[in-house]
Order: sequence, then structure tokens, then C-alpha cells
Amino acid sequence: MRQTIIVAGIVLILFVLVGSVVLQLSGAMPRAQVNQQRIWDAPIAGGEVETLKSIDLTGDGQEEIFAQTPSQVVVFSSDGQTLFSQNLSSAKSTMGDLDGDGVEDFAIAEPQGSSLKVVAYTGDGGKLWETTVPDVGAPTRGLTLDFEGDGKREVIFGSDAGVLAVLEGDTGELRWLYTFPSDTPENLYVRGTDDAWRAGEMHLAGATYGGHVVLLDEAGTSAWEILFPDEVRRLRAYDMNGDGTSEILLGGLNGLVWMVSAAGDNNLLWETFIGSRVDEARFLELDGDPTQTEVAVGGKNGGVSAYDMTGTTLWQRTVTGKVRELATLDTDDDGQNELLVAADRVYLLDGRTGNTLSTFPIGAPPVLDTGDFGGEQGYVADTGGKLSVFQVSHEPRPWWFSPITIGLLLALVIAVVSVVLARFDWEKGKVYSVQGQSLEALRAKKRMLRDVLDDTERVYGDGQISAQLYLEKSRQEREQLAAVEEQILKLNPNYKPDVFRCPACGGPVEIGMDQCPYCNHVLL
Repeated sequence: MRQTIIVAGIVLILFVLVGSVVLQLSGAMPRAQVNQQRIWDAPIAGGEVETLKSIDLTGDGQEEIFAQTPSQVVVFSSDGQTLFSQNLSSAKSTMGDLDGDGVEDFAIAEPQGSSLKVVAYTGDGGKLWETTVPDVGAPTRGLTLDFEGDGKREVIFGSDAGVLAVLEGDTGELRWLYTFPSDTPENLYVRGTDDAWRAGEMHLAGATYGGHVVLLDEAGTSAWEILFPDEVRRLRAYDMNGDGTSEILLGGLNGLVWMVSAAGDNNLLWETFIGSRVDEARFLELDGDPTQTEVAVGGKNGGVSAYDMTGTTLWQRTVTGKVRELATLDTDDDGQNELLVAADRVYLLDGRTGNTLSTFPIGAPPVLDTGDFGGEQGYVADTGGKLSVFQVSHEPRPWWFSPITIGLLLALVIAVVSVVLARFDWEKGKVYSVQGQSLEALRAKKRMLRDVLDDTERVYGDGQISAQLYLEKSRQEREQLAAVEEQILKLNPNYKPDVFRCPACGGPVEIGMDQCPYCNHVLL
């Protein structure tokens, strides 16, 4: 028993020490306690928020919050005051500097029959212009980009009829329309738009649900077109390596992910499959190297994957619920971004490893965005009928709080417990039940114990066991013999026992001994 306990203790100590070293090297244990504080809430109507952006719309250096549901557009100040509010119907929106004054503006589109009504506003709610684009369908996506680089961004809205409408940002004048090739009504739905560089020139990338992807120049001429072999869920574009040509990320209904180059010919850079519908995809800086940009993709099954520019998987994690939004935030100001994942709750992951640093049970926000709110870094999220702003902070753990330290402490505890258990007299602790047995059974048990005791005497006499072990074993066997004889005496009062108790120590001593072998007391 003692040997088993010691071996088990050594194995446990090795397991704990190796595990603590692995945790230390992997960085899986959070470096600090992450805390979240709700700063303010503000009501918003019209269903789930579809567009949410922390952005300086007034030019005062403070970020406002722009939020759009299908039925309402609201602009809040950084402390939650309503600056602009308008009720709409089936609206879509986009933001950008439209008039070239260096301050961000916004444009709102809503359907009017088969036409598209677009109204542009300055950040403080003043109307810039209003226009109607006939026979293009209802809006599905909004975007601003600067084709000429003159500081005035053009306004683009995609529609459910497969049309991209491009308007002059400062006047609202229709610049051109692009209509995707004929397809079913469902497949014509414009699912994605983004600005993309091609050889240093700005282009418009667009995609329909049916998988038709196009890159258009400033005149609306197609630079190239491809057919994505899955229904399009997401389209994002970004120049990942700063070479003047963007990479375009496509995510599909059945989990297909493509990375294509805006350059054109043979433009598929890599592909992968995430196993479920792509619900979100973003170009983000995750590994701490600002010269490189990574890709994060989230699926309906809760999978979150990070890739580098070559398509190499950096890490994969699973959260609960479908992934609805991805955003980065440097919560501890160490120059290394953490990743916020909106799913059944908000998860805070380490950007380099994907390890979970904390979770924030605020519901299942459909959108969130990060920003500077009143001088504090945090995030804003749709928390069900209201917008909520949260500040995330780190409380550093004590210097000694590390996997190695905890592992050493656990190993010490295991060692102490193992020594204590190994020194415990397990045989002495056993209880031999002889009560209720017949006289014949007790006599048979006595003969068996006598044989065992004789064997112990023999092996000791042959020098096969030490004196210490002999004393321990013989005492245990005599204790059992004494217990049997006590029961025999109850059944046969005339029985003369072979064992009696030492008057000094209470140990079991056989009749005929002149000295107790356990305490050396002289027996008369």
C-alpha cells in the first residue's frame, strides 16, 4: 500500500508540473483579471441594429455612435445623448466624408416602390442632399469610397434587384448604375460591397447572393468577374501587405472561404472550408505585428478561425452560438489586440492564440463595434431594444500568480498528503468482523491465524524480513487473534486464550512471554 501511494504521488506531481509548464509556455492562462463595466444604455427602436459604428461625425475629436435598424437611424454622443433620430422603413445606411470638409457624413437609403430614395446628412444632422434613383429595387448594402482620391467619397447602394447605384457624394447626382447578369430574384440580392485597390487605383467590389462577383473601376467598367461556387454570405476587401492591390475575402453559405486578389488573372490565392455557414469575416490585426493583417472568420456553428495572408491557420476556437460579429480591442494597452466575438454572449479572445480571456453575458448582440467613449476604450453593442456601451479593463494579477507557481504549490500539497498517507498504518486500521460467527467457525479462524503467525515467525527466523517489519506484522496478526479469542470466550467461558494484553501498552502478547515485544515491559 505504501509503495502504491508513493508511486501515485510521484506520478501526480509530474503531471501537475508538466501541465503547469505547458500552460506557462502556451500563455493559455490569462495574464490579468478582465473586468467589464457598463457605462450607459440608450433605447433604440425598429428591430435589431444592422449598422453600428463608433465614428467622429461632428469633427470635435470625440467619437459618436451611429446606429441603424430597419426602421430607425440614431446618432448618440459618446455619453449617450441623442444627437439625431429619424424613423424610416426598410432602411440601409453608410458613412464617410461626402463633401470633402474632413468631417464624416452619413447617407440613408429606403425604398419608394421600385425606386430608391437616398438622403445624405452632415454629422450634426443637417441635410446635404436628397435624390431618388428609379427602378433599382430596395437597398440591401451601403458603402462609401473615394474613386478619384479628391477627399469626396462616392455613395454606393446595392439592391435586391442586383443593381449597384453609384452617386456623387457631394451632390447626390447619379454617376452610374451596374446591373448584375440575370438570375433568380433570390440570387440577384446584393450581399456584399467593399472598396478595393487594384494597382494603386480604387475600385468597387460587389457580389450577389448567387455568387457573381465583380470588380468595377471609377467609370463602372468591369475589371474582372468571377463566379464564386457557393451562395455569398460575406465580401470583404483589404490590402493586406500594402502592395497597392487588395485581397478580397468571400465567405459562403456552406462554409466555403476564398481569398482572391483584386489583380485579376488567376486571382484565387487560397481557399478553405470551415464546416458551417460563414456568418462573419473580417480583416483584423491579431498577431501584434502592425505590418501584417490577419483574417478572422466566424461560422454558424460557433467556430472562429484566424488565418494569415497565405491561408495558414493561426488558430481555431469554438464559442457557443453562431458568430455574429468580430472586432478587435487592445484592452490592456500592451500593443497586442484582443478579439471580441459576439455570439450567445461576448467572448474576449487572445488575438495571437485564440485562448479565451473572459466572457461577458450581455445576451446575444447582433452587432458590436469598438471605440473611444469619453476617453476610455470599450465597445458598444445592441443588447435588445437598446444600445449599451461597456468599458473593458485589466486588473493585473500578483507577480507570483502564474501556472508555474500554482503547479509548485500543488506539487508540494500532493507530496505532503502522499507522505502522510504512506505513514498511515492501513492494516491496523482494518476492522475484522468476527461477531455472530459460530464457535466452530471461530476455532477455524484461530487455527488459520495461528498458521499465519507461525509463517511470520519462520520467515523472520530465516532472516527474510527485518525486525521492524516482523514486529509490525506479528502485532497485526496477534491483534486479529486476540479479537477471535474474545468472541470464543463469549461463547465458551471456560476457554483459555493464547493472547493477553500488555498492562503497559495494551499490545497483544502471547502467554509464556516474559517481556512485551512492543514496549519491553517485564511481564510477571
